[in-house]
Amino acid sequence: LLVMQGIKSADTLPPELIEEYYICNRTGEEILKKAIVEGSASSANPRLDIGLLVSGLWGCIEAVILKKCDVEYWDKGKKFTDAFVKLWIKSVFGDEK
Repeated sequence: LLVMQGIKSADTLPPELIEEYYICNRTGEEILKKAIVEGSASSANPRLDIGLLVSGLWGCIEAVILKKCDVEYWDKGKKFTDAFVKLWIKSVFGDEK
């Protein structure tokens, strides 16, 4: 969260520089595409699914740190973020454990 808050928006930069901001997303996208080819994952839009994972996890972390989530999870950040990640994994990889 602290890193994300410190990164300035790249909306005024040229496209090739904007792309540098998304190296983690692009790496995740490539990994997800490989999992799809191997048959272990399903996604109609890997870029979107990875973007949702990264942004959603960021939002979960911020909600816990800023105490914007349910009070029950203010001191249970790991449980809160793990639940989000499990939801994402289930949606992309299915119910297999």
